[in-house]
Amino acid sequence: MIPSSAPSTTRVLVASGDLRLRKLMRIALDEVGGPPIEATDGMTLIREAFASHPDIIVMQRELPDQDGLQVLARLKQELQRPPVIVVTRGTDADARLVCFAAEADDVVSIPFDARELKARVEAVVRRSRSRTPGIRNTFAETHLIQLAGNVFDTFVEGRSNRAAVEAAREVAERPGKRFNPLFIYGPPGVGKTHLLGSIGHHLASTAPDLTLLYVSATEFSNEYLTAIASGETELFWSKYGHADALLLDDLQYLGGGNLVEDTARLVREMAEHGRQVVASSDRTLEELRPAIKELGSVLEKGLVAKIDLPDREHRFRILQTQAVINKWNLPDAMLNLIADVVASDARSLQGAARKLVAIRTIQGGVLTTESARYALRDLAQGEEVVTDAAFRVTSSSAALRPLESGSYELGEAEERPPQPSRRATDGPPREWKPPTESTPDPASITPRGPSPLDTRPTRRAQPPTPAPVDAEDGEDDSPRHHWYDRLRGK
Repeated sequence: MIPSSAPSTTRVLVASGDLRLRKLMRIALDEVGGPPIEATDGMTLIREAFASHPDIIVMQRELPDQDGLQVLARLKQELQRPPVIVVTRGTDADARLVCFAAEADDVVSIPFDARELKARVEAVVRRSRSRTPGIRNTFAETHLIQLAGNVFDTFVEGRSNRAAVEAAREVAERPGKRFNPLFIYGPPGVGKTHLLGSIGHHLASTAPDLTLLYVSATEFSNEYLTAIASGETELFWSKYGHADALLLDDLQYLGGGNLVEDTARLVREMAEHGRQVVASSDRTLEELRPAIKELGSVLEKGLVAKIDLPDREHRFRILQTQAVINKWNLPDAMLNLIADVVASDARSLQGAARKLVAIRTIQGGVLTTESARYALRDLAQGEEVVTDAAFRVTSSSAALRPLESGSYELGEAEERPPQPSRRATDGPPREWKPPTESTPDPASITPRGPSPLDTRPTRRAQPPTPAPVDAEDGEDDSPRHHWYDRLRGK
């Protein structure tokens, strides 16, 4: 069941190995948000924090299984929120200073009054909600910063990704209802991570009470191995099993062995309980199946959406959008050149555009067609693609204006006669001249032989060389004579 976006009560989690101290905490905080959730040691405290998503934690520093400050550091690293009040037996200033240095939101010394603890808790909760109103989840606190800008508004939709975008919007608006789990696959750089970030941003803004977890498969696998080494596998699965939405990126890097089976069970249980799962990969389920057989069977029960490489028009619109976001200041003629030459993913398109921006900066703010063509040569599938694309930009989209240095820059568009297609090895286009109406007399043309500096083979018809004549019978033994005799039947 997905929790509501506006909780009516304050959920409090208290932790102490002392039964009398826990009873005093319960009496003091019963009126704040109902009976608080109790934990007796550090491991139970972390597990309950993952499961219940409290608004505030009140913990004793002297826990029976480990130092409370180590547990506090773990909570701050894993959850970011909620705020934590540390109850310590030390009354001196140094003991309190150590707790504040460990990022405690407040410190209460033992012995304390129940009314004092209640007032401290209410003040910390009120201060925390004023700083981050309504947001109490890991995704909103950390990964939204890493995936800044990955929202639906900046995602360019086209024929190659329309199905995946519609499915992602449905998941973001109604998590856990349809398309659960959702598996998105496609080649690298086509926007899979962007869609996962868009889902997370939308959920964080419309349902801030949800617990969102975005993690790459590599981080997920490393965290699993660390949990096995430290004997905290139960805590690991409690963290991910109690998330309301799990966004698992780059599934092709998921480790093998028991991790695949456990992940398949996690995804199955989350989907059955209405918790949304979205996974992405640059490989199909059939390609992943040898390594993640059971997990692939679970994912294919939901919706599988594919993203292809963008077509020519889609590439141009991607470049236009990114040019506005990144303030590249590239004219549409250059964006068209990139879209023609770089027939690849959005990541390669952005790399090509940044390359041209850097070249323009190096050249003192002037970006020529020739320099752009040379810069994009290694990104094209062939040199003819670069030449033809740059020629179209020069001839149809802009005029070339000579500069004092002898280079050219893009000027205003003008009408130009159609130019013949050229090969990459040809020189610059020659000026086209229409044929004259009068034809000169052949007799008036003075024949001119080839230049002595011209060593190229000529294609002009040469006068036939006299064939050798046999001294006895006077017959012509040249190949041409024999061919003519054979033609006549001799």
